[in-house]
Amino acid sequence: MDTAYNGDITIAFGTDPSGGAATLSGTLTRTAVNGVATFDDLSVDVTGTGYTLRATSEPLAASVSNAFDVAASSVDPDLSLVVANPTSISSVDGVATVTVTAFDGLGNPVTGATVELSATGSGNTLTQPSAPTDVNGEATGTLSSTVAGTKTVSATVNGVGITRTASVTVTVGPVSAAQSTVSANPTSISTDGETSTITVTARDANGNPIQGATVVLAATGTGNTLTQPAAPTDASGDHRRGGDHPDGDRHRDDRWSERQPVDGQCEPHVDQCRRRLEHHHGDGQGCQREPDSRGDRDALSDGDGEHADAAVGADGCERAGNGDVELDGCG
Repeated sequence: MDTAYNGDITIAFGTDPSGGAATLSGTLTRTAVNGVATFDDLSVDVTGTGYTLRATSEPLAASVSNAFDVAASSVDPDLSLVVANPTSISSVDGVATVTVTAFDGLGNPVTGATVELSATGSGNTLTQPSAPTDVNGEATGTLSSTVAGTKTVSATVNGVGITRTASVTVTVGPVSAAQSTVSANPTSISTDGETSTITVTARDANGNPIQGATVVLAATGTGNTLTQPAAPTDASGDHRRGGDHPDGDRHRDDRWSERQPVDGQCEPHVDQCRRRLEHHHGDGQGCQREPDSRGDRDALSDGDGEHADAAVGADGCERAGNGDVELDGCG
């Protein structure tokens, strides 16, 4: 050291293990006083082992520092990453790999950090990383789930919660015959036009409801009329067909044929009748069958909505006068 030197001294990398990727920041030129210059604001933005600094000045010979290492600082929660691949998996056999990359505030990978994963939703299986972050700041785990839905995967690194998260969509698997169900309500109907609602619930092997599946019904025996579902299964995996009308009247269904009174006469010996409301003008007449075993009878009304007197004809049908008449169409 030349204590008589009072000129400028400049600092630069002597050895750069980053291969030129690192930047030496701060005040790189200082004026020496009695041969001494102090550099108190230098920083290196890339981690590495074996850095050296070289000080030069004219006319003095260059001087090289001792080797030193640059390590990452604490984890930056905003710069660190959580990535899932793939982002959509099957609930039956799908697995997503979750990669966490830890960075410090300067974007340097944080090596040797402990990562812990978590995920929202149910039915999840999370495999935690088996080792700390590597030289690239990375650690990997896996996610699988038996319950369909969107899962949000989050991570902590050395106890610091990472701001970014990853989303994994778990989709339903193929239809499982063992898990899917078919039910009828009611389970007993008469032959006079009653219907039973058939509910088919499609599920995969893990019991997840399958939406959008096409359902085709079949039945044993003869004399059956099956109305196939008009739409695929809903979000619950269900499709219902048939059943009673919500207001308590028998549901009008295209499966039933309808025969009308001919010249005011009811056809004899018919087994099925259905209710309908007709408006008759002039000399039109309606007809009504005798009450069935349940004792119910369609009401006959005149144009004012009052019950009209009815007469029983030789054919066993009641005749009503003109006006609005609710009558049984013989089927």
